[in-house]
Amino acid sequence: MSPDEQESQTPGQRSHLLPAIAIGLVAGVLAGALDWNSSREPADERPDRSWATRQELADYADLPPADDRILEAAAALEEAPLYVDPALSHMLPPDERAAVIEALDAGPPIYVVIAPFIRQDGMGGNTDAAVIALSDEVGRDGHYVIIDQDRHASSVDRYGDALTWLGASVYDGRLSSVIPRMYPPDRRTQWIPEDNDVD
Repeated sequence: MSPDEQESQTPGQRSHLLPAIAIGLVAGVLAGALDWNSSREPADERPDRSWATRQELADYADLPPADDRILEAAAALEEAPLYVDPALSHMLPPDERAAVIEALDAGPPIYVVIAPFIRQDGMGGNTDAAVIALSDEVGRDGHYVIIDQDRHASSVDRYGDALTWLGASVYDGRLSSVIPRMYPPDRRTQWIPEDNDVD
């Protein structure tokens, strides 16, 4: 879906799509994670809702722990909401990052990582698993995003021990202008409803 098509949708239309998107992404995370350790049997019951607790995800599959790159990114996110792996510095040059950080800081908590992922790396090339590991390491409520070398974005909202997924398409253009457009100051978060008992 193009940015114009997304903008033409009403908030009600977008909200209606979120549960289906989220459930599909949970399935994608679990499929990738199960492939990481094919000996692990998935749970018989998966939650019929648009979010899952971290423990539920652990029950479904052996998600890989954070590798050194995720640990490095998480440490950098203590200082700023943006981390760019040196290998992808060309995608967002250093002289363009300050404006992006300023834009991200203007809205709800968000943590953006731009880093390469391949099948042979410590995360098995699974950016959905990587964004979960990133949120584990940072340990704060907020929206977490990983953009890889192919401009594929994996993202998750974290609230305590609960995670909810959002679809994300990286628009065409320079990331220095694209990221602020994707995550404007008035962006909506998809926190888990307060009436759910989530620790």
